[in-house]
Amino acid sequence: MAEIALRAQPETGRAATRVPTGVVILVLAVLTVFLCLTSLAIGSRNLTLEELASVFVPWERTMASIIVWQLRMPRTVLAVMVGAALAVAGVVMQGLTRNPLAEPGILGINAGASLSVVLSMSLLGLTDVSDFLWFAFAGAALAAFLVHLMSVRSADAGPARLVLAGVAL
Repeated sequence: MAEIALRAQPETGRAATRVPTGVVILVLAVLTVFLCLTSLAIGSRNLTLEELASVFVPWERTMASIIVWQLRMPRTVLAVMVGAALAVAGVVMQGLTRNPLAEPGILGINAGASLSVVLSMSLLGLTDVSDFLWFAFAGAALAAFLVHLMSVRSADAGPARLVLAGVAL
């Protein structure tokens, strides 16, 4: 029996190797720092490495430091924060649905948000973008609730039924 189980696995010709989690985290952290520094250096006026290094000297007040600290640093920090929030939202969605492929487009959440924005524009005559946010949020929440409601109608509801309910919506 054990011999059959061993033969059922595909042979790759080499032993499977796993990269330690600490190494992956270290590489991703270094890549994040590199991309943040690149974001600080690139813009309508590109900064050289020397100018970028002088920005982090506290007693020097140069044009490059004004550009970085007042314009590019807020943009970079916001980009990192939004990326982290989207990553957490994706992990939560995949964890709640127990489906590694779950995403708002498949589950119908994007469609619900879009429909509510279009209805608010056509029926209520809204033109301000700040008003659309609340209708988009309400439409997304309603679509998520409806998809969840459709997916749990039977006792054997699984991740596949949830995705089918999202596509049907």
